[in-house]
Amino acid sequence: MDFEESKEEQAEHEEAFGSQAFAESGENSEQNDGVIFVLDCAKSMQQLIPRSEGAKSNIEEVLSAACSFMRTKIISSNKDRVGIILYSCGKSRNALGFPGISVLRRLELLDAASIKELDRLAEDPELFHALYCAGQSLDSLLCDVLSVAQNLFQDIDKPNYSKRIFLFTNNDNPDSGSKDLQAKAIQRAKDLYEQHAEIELFPMQGTDRFDIMKFFGDLITIDPDQLGVLASTEATEERFQELTKRIRQKEYIKRSLGKVRFQLGPGMEIAVKIYNVVQEVKRPLAKSLQAGTNKLLKSVTRKICEETGAVLYDNQIGTYYPYGGEKVVITKEETKEIKKFDVPGMKLMGFKARSRLKDYMNIRSSYFVSADDQTISNSSQVIDALVREMIEKDKMAVVRLIAKETSVLRFCALLPQLESVDPEDNPCTCLLYTSDAADDMQCVDLGGRRIIKKKK
Repeated sequence: MDFEESKEEQAEHEEAFGSQAFAESGENSEQNDGVIFVLDCAKSMQQLIPRSEGAKSNIEEVLSAACSFMRTKIISSNKDRVGIILYSCGKSRNALGFPGISVLRRLELLDAASIKELDRLAEDPELFHALYCAGQSLDSLLCDVLSVAQNLFQDIDKPNYSKRIFLFTNNDNPDSGSKDLQAKAIQRAKDLYEQHAEIELFPMQGTDRFDIMKFFGDLITIDPDQLGVLASTEATEERFQELTKRIRQKEYIKRSLGKVRFQLGPGMEIAVKIYNVVQEVKRPLAKSLQAGTNKLLKSVTRKICEETGAVLYDNQIGTYYPYGGEKVVITKEETKEIKKFDVPGMKLMGFKARSRLKDYMNIRSSYFVSADDQTISNSSQVIDALVREMIEKDKMAVVRLIAKETSVLRFCALLPQLESVDPEDNPCTCLLYTSDAADDMQCVDLGGRRIIKKKK
C-alpha cells in the first residue's frame, strides 16, 4: 500500500538537518543585533577632504553614514541596539575612566530623538567639535577602546543578541607603533571574539595609503570578499556613497549555522564554518496582544496531573519503556546518551569521482563550507590545498557529518569550488550536499513526479 508523509512528518524530517541542526539550543529564537560604532577623532580624521559639493571630514562622513544605518535599523527591527564610542578626542566620558574616550551613545534601543540628535551633530561639525573635540586631543590606547566596547556589551549579555564593532580610522599603525601596546589590543580583540563579538574595520582616507596588513591583519579576521575594498581608500566623488553602501552591507550579518571540526585523518583536524545558501522565507508567527493596553502577552505552559490536578515539575516527569510487564524508567541524561552516536564534527571517509553525484540524490539546496582560522589557525591553507587537489583530479570528498550531539548522522558529498572574487585572489571553498536521498524519504516529489513509493 502506498502512502505519503503528512505535513507534520515532513517538517520533522526537514528539521532533522535544517537550520536548527547547528543551533546551540533547540529553541527558534529571534536574533537581534547590537552594533557599536567606534570612531577615531584624531586630528587627521578632522581634516577636510575636497569634494564636488564641498569639503567634508572623515568624521562627518561616518556620522552621516551612522544616521543612515540607524534609520534602517529602527524600521527593520525594534529590538536592535546601536552605540557610538569616540576616541582620541578632547573629552573623557566612559565608565572605566580611560582618557580620551567618550561614549556618545550607550548601546540602547533606537528612537527618533537619538537619530535626530546624531543627525544634528553630522550636519553641524562645529557643534560636534565644541562638544567632543575641543581642547587638546588625548591619545587613546586601542586596547582601552576595546575594553570600553566590551563594557557596553554587558548591557545586552543575552544569547539572542549578536555583537559587532564597526571601527573607523585612518591610522594603520595605532598606539604609536608600540608592539607591547598593540599586543594588548590583539589580546583584547581575542577576548571579544570569545564572547562572540566581531570587529569590522572601515579604513578611512589619510595622508598615506592604509596598509591593513601592518597591524589590523592580526587584530581582525579579514573577509576575502572585502579585502580589495578594505585596501582601497583613495578619495573619489562617490566616496561617501561607497562608505554608506559598505555599512549597509553589514546591516545583515553573515551568520553561520555552526562551526564544526573537520577530521582529515588521525590527529589532524581543521575548523570550518557552515552557511545556509538558500532558505525559505516563512511568515512570522502570530503574536497575542492584550486588548486594553495592546501589550505583548507572554504565554506560560504548565503540565497538570490527570489524577490530582496538581502542577507537575520537570523532576516529577519521566520517560519509561514497558518491558516484562513493568515500566523501566529512563532519565533525560540516559535518553541523550542513547541518541548520541559520536562527538559532533565532520570526518573524511574517502573520495569519489564527481560524476557519481547525481541530481536526484539530493532534494534541497547545498550548504556553503569555509575555513575557520580563528578556531584552528591555518585551516584555510589546508582547505585550499584539499580543494585544489580535488579539482585537479575531478574528485569529490565523502564525509560523515554530525552537526551536534543530538543530530542525525549524515553522509555528505563535499564538492570543491574556486570562488573568483579578485583576479589575484581565488579563495577555495566547498559546497556540502547532504544525503537527503530518495530512500531517506517515504515519498519524494520532484517536478510533480513521485519517484519513490514505500510498500507497507
